[in-house]
Amino acid sequence: MNGATFQLGQLLYSSEIWQLLRLYIFEPNGMHRGGIFFRKVPLYSDEEISAEHARKLVDRAILEDREVRITNGGDFLVFHFKDGSLIHPESAASFWARVFA
Repeated sequence: MNGATFQLGQLLYSSEIWQLLRLYIFEPNGMHRGGIFFRKVPLYSDEEISAEHARKLVDRAILEDREVRITNGGDFLVFHFKDGSLIHPESAASFWARVFA
C-alpha cells in the first residue's frame, strides 16, 4: 500500500483563541520537548498548566531570546516570537488579555 506524505511548507497563523492552547518553547538548537497544554483555569491538573504559569514561561523564554509558539486547538499559530521579535499577533498584551478574558 502506497501512503501519501504531506509536508507543511509554511506556518499557518490565526487570531482564533480557543480555551485550550498549546505552548512550545524551542531550545537554542531549534528543537522542543513537546507542547504544554494550558488554559485560563486548568481542567486536568495532571495534563495542563494555568495560563498564568504559561505566561511566566513565555516571558522567561523571550528574555532568553528563544523561539516561542502557541497554537490553538486547530494547530494554527496564535502567538509566535522568534529572533527577538513578535511575529504574530501584533501585541503580546492584547493576546494575553484575550487568553485571560
